[in-house]
Amino acid sequence: MASSLPLKAFLLLVCLSVLLPQLSVSASTNTNLNHHQVHGLEIDKISNALSDKGYIAMSIILHHTLSSLLSSENTTAFTVFCPPDKAVFAPKYPQPPLTLIKYHIVPSILDRESLESSLSNESKIDTLVPGHPLVVTTTPHSHNVSINDVKVTDWDIYNDGRVIVHGVEDFFDPPSETLLYPWYDSNNNKGIETTVSSNSGSATSWVKDMVMEILFIMLAVVAFAGAVLSLGRFYRKNRQYSDYGHISTEV
Repeated sequence: MASSLPLKAFLLLVCLSVLLPQLSVSASTNTNLNHHQVHGLEIDKISNALSDKGYIAMSIILHHTLSSLLSSENTTAFTVFCPPDKAVFAPKYPQPPLTLIKYHIVPSILDRESLESSLSNESKIDTLVPGHPLVVTTTPHSHNVSINDVKVTDWDIYNDGRVIVHGVEDFFDPPSETLLYPWYDSNNNKGIETTVSSNSGSATSWVKDMVMEILFIMLAVVAFAGAVLSLGRFYRKNRQYSDYGHISTEV
């Protein structure tokens, strides 16, 4: 049986082929930005540290998006939570939209001690998505810190005093914060009833944005796959015709 490595590499290329065009649009107003020196941060070192720990997909994604995501922020201190490759290639978020990546970046320093000792259960953690925080869900007496019910699995993958990168077991699920902690969500001033409208069935703008980005990505992936299949058929037909011509010449 063939190794799954080529398949994973192909999926990663598909992921980037969809993600990078979004980045080029979002970064069009920052054409003079040096992506290695945003806020003086060493983005190459952050990317390399993730790669060395096996977070290949997030290493590549952050290398190409982090400068754009942080360029408009006034703070110079950040904490980034990174899911593993298996989460990136899972059916739920096969190609994570930029809004979801921003939801995993906190504009402040959160070291291990802070998350284990200082922040109690249901503490709010602001993210780069305004009005949509993370929530600490570590249960009392638990030895595993969790955020949005996702465990932190790797501490200090990178830490230079201004940026800390931790590994988590999966993507943080945005709807869980909106549904379970509506009082923290800026779009839910009236509580959980505003999460889904009883008349129109529409979600909050936060969920709408996520749905629209994911739909765009799915359409792009389908188009990409269709192009690959079409090229494959064209190649096979040309080869078949060339074989027929060879036989006719011999006869």
